Amino acid sequence: MLFNQVLKKMVKLTTGWANLKDMDNFDKVVSIVLYNYPPGKGEIGASYLDVFQSTYDLLVHLSDAGYDIGMNKSDLPSVKELSEWIIYMGNKGTWAQGELNKYVESNWEMLRQHHQLVTQEEFDKLVATNMNQDLYKKDG
Repeated sequence: MLFNQVLKKMVKLTTGWANLKDMDNFDKVVSIVLYNYPPGKGEIGASYLDVFQSTYDLLVHLSDAGYDIGMNKSDLPSVKELSEWIIYMGNKGTWAQGELNKYVESNWEMLRQHHQLVTQEEFDKLVATNMNQDLYKKDG
């Protein structure tokens, strides 16, 4: 029984990788995750790395490779502007609830549009279709 589950998972992963390889870069969805920048209370930072320049360079390379980065390469913000965006959007947690609330209130529409905020119904649907139900148990 366990062997069959492992085999099915391997086939699913292999098929997914093959499909991804054949897909045009423009049609792929890529996420760039900056782990809680700037580093702060209880966070792991990117010590000795130039987060802003690296993120900018990554966006340029993705654009050059044919990925849809959400704007024309010529419209990319400068590294300074990008750093301001990252700082504004980053590292808001439960210890800074007021800052988190202000951010959500002032960016509500954009966050909803890009699925950064979801309703409980949307979350439940996402979980039902994309998550191993053994890992998620909703308290009633």
